Amino acid sequence: MALYRIIRCSRGFKGWYILKTMSRQSDAPWMCAGDFNEILYQHEKMRPPRLLWQITDFRQALEYCSLSDLGYSGSKFTWCRQAPEMVRARLDRACANPTWVAKFSGYKVTHIPSCQSDHQMLMVDVNIPENRCHGTCSHHFRFDSRWIRSKDCRRAIEESWTQGVAGGAHEVLWKIIQRCRVDLLKWNRTEFEQPKREIKMLEERFVQLEASQLTMEVSRELQEFRT
Repeated sequence: MALYRIIRCSRGFKGWYILKTMSRQSDAPWMCAGDFNEILYQHEKMRPPRLLWQITDFRQALEYCSLSDLGYSGSKFTWCRQAPEMVRARLDRACANPTWVAKFSGYKVTHIPSCQSDHQMLMVDVNIPENRCHGTCSHHFRFDSRWIRSKDCRRAIEESWTQGVAGGAHEVLWKIIQRCRVDLLKWNRTEFEQPKREIKMLEERFVQLEASQLTMEVSRELQEFRT
């Protein structure tokens, strides 16, 4: 179940009533993730403090539904408002009932920064068992369609095929294909990995800014990322 910006403004909030109603329909594995537009603890919001009754209503709704917060890795806050006053809060989260937690015990929730939104993205990894991959998933060779747009790709393949190899016809073909595979992967690291590293550096800087104390300079740099 995905949630998007639950809006609340009064006690007896209808959104929590809907959540409770859904929980009574079945005891099947159940996970809710998204923007609850509420916090569970005061330390999940950076000024001004949240009203206690609002937090209490949210806690009671989760308890009624037997939903537990699944935790996270990444930035402490998932939402940021720059003006008129700089505010941060953890409004987005993933919660699940005991049946779901037992079934997907290897889960992991990650906060992913986004330059296009004031909310961070949630990624819930249910950790597919390794035996589903038969232990070989990471070793598969995958052709990248971007390669054909580079003239250097053809050159890398030609160089692999023109090098001498000893053996019978089938053995030679096998060795050349394997060598071409290795050469293409090496070429890919040189040709395409550098932009990935640059993107990763920018992402790390964005995460660092999200976790920094909100100053005018930090706010300005965050705004530059989002424009």
